[in-house]
Amino acid sequence: MIRTRITLILGALATIAIIAVSLTLHALLATSAESYLKTVADNTISLRGTRIPCMGYFDVGFIVFYRRPRVNVPFAAGRICRPIMSPDWVFYPDPNDATR
Repeated sequence: MIRTRITLILGALATIAIIAVSLTLHALLATSAESYLKTVADNTISLRGTRIPCMGYFDVGFIVFYRRPRVNVPFAAGRICRPIMSPDWVFYPDPNDATR
């Protein structure tokens, strides 16, 4: 009876810890992605959703909507990806967007 309670308590604590770590990591990556997007000259509008995997198996990415002032496309979509062990973000435009 005592072992069951201890197991349930430890399981609950482990679940809470995993959720807290994943939310913290997501917030840090979103902040890093927003900082990268400020350097892109396409007048990026917003991040939308997380994309895992993005370009490979061990990376994280975000879907991006941006404005294109140089051409007559009001909004376009793309994604930015970052391998887990790399500090650099890579921008990938939508393959169907021929105006990029």
